[in-house]
Amino acid sequence: MSTETELIQHLDEVNQVVTEYLKGNDPTVISKELDIPRTRVVSLINEWKVMASANDAIRARAKEALVGADTHYTKLITKAYEVIDEASLSTNLTAKTAGIKLVLDIESRRIDMLQKAGLLENKELAEDD
Repeated sequence: MSTETELIQHLDEVNQVVTEYLKGNDPTVISKELDIPRTRVVSLINEWKVMASANDAIRARAKEALVGADTHYTKLITKAYEVIDEASLSTNLTAKTAGIKLVLDIESRRIDMLQKAGLLENKELAEDD
């Protein structure tokens, strides 16, 4: 097997792992889905992070994606609040409760995304001014 073929196979494996990671799957889930040892999955994710952080084009694209996702989350939250308002007007407590839970879920996902991107530190979240 040539070194070039090994490199291609390695990069394909990194791509498979990172694709699942970017879908929000954790290393344990990725390990089970792709039948790769968890330690290898963690290693491949870390390798990808180093490669991505060293590439200006990838960093710029990642920033664009984060801004787009953050904007999308804001729109979803706005729509969820509209559902809550309508549920309040019609005294539909089930819909109101579901809307409140939806806002919580969306905000949790947004914070998780920003933490994974390294934009939020746990100590910042703990501070309450």
